[in-house]
Amino acid sequence: FPTRRSSDLGFDPSRDVDFASIRNTGEFQSIMEEVRRQTPPVSNSRLIATIDQRNLFPENLAVDSTRKMFFFGSTATNEIVRCPIGAGCLPLVSPSRGEQGYTLGLKIDKRSGTLWATNNTPSGSSLRQYDLRTGKLKRSASLRGKHVFNDLALSSTGVVYVTDTSEGSVYELHNQSGTLRKIAPEHTFTAANGIAICPDDKMLYISAWGDGIDVIDLRSGSVQPIPHPANIGLSFIDGLYAIHGSLIAIQNGPMLPRIVRFRLSNDGREIVGMRTLE
Repeated sequence: FPTRRSSDLGFDPSRDVDFASIRNTGEFQSIMEEVRRQTPPVSNSRLIATIDQRNLFPENLAVDSTRKMFFFGSTATNEIVRCPIGAGCLPLVSPSRGEQGYTLGLKIDKRSGTLWATNNTPSGSSLRQYDLRTGKLKRSASLRGKHVFNDLALSSTGVVYVTDTSEGSVYELHNQSGTLRKIAPEHTFTAANGIAICPDDKMLYISAWGDGIDVIDLRSGSVQPIPHPANIGLSFIDGLYAIHGSLIAIQNGPMLPRIVRFRLSNDGREIVGMRTLE
């Protein structure tokens, strides 16, 4: 995990509207030339599918590697779309007549053969569990009022955790309960967005849209910002995943759009290095 100096911050001033008035000045262009020099393009991905429909505006992605298909929520049509690799995409879940709910987060529960999704309407938000094959709704838990359920994570025992961006909170839903319970209720997770759970189910990682990742100890309920080297930027993380002693993060906004791997310490409580993947 080699760590370059300023390039790991990942900030792109040209994408920030606060610099719009000076964007065409010579000094700003000179700064941008240095930014581009220090952040050359990185490409390690390969194309696996092309979606022919142009009106979907997809948000979030869940992959079923067993059935070789992926799912995404369409914020334009309010559908959850299923796309077998190599074949066309079709709706798995379509909104009921008059329903205005949109999906931001998706996670597959392989044990139960189901798909968990967030659903947001003007009157509230809900977690919904669908059959992966039929799209039939199997379970739902909701909150009324000003909420935006964004992304979610599943524990190895089937507990569902979800970020509430509007409220700055994190909720959990247990198998035996139909009630959403706020965890670390005394803490505000500013614009809570991405969420990931460590493999041993002991900690949650929550990304704030502005800058930083908070760590929730699920046994004690304590919350701590994750320490990291000063030259590694944690701003504007949308998607967040925990795998093989690392956090995989998708950054955008005024950041260079990129996918990065943050290497964690042995106890998973500190970021010690990073690598740009894409």
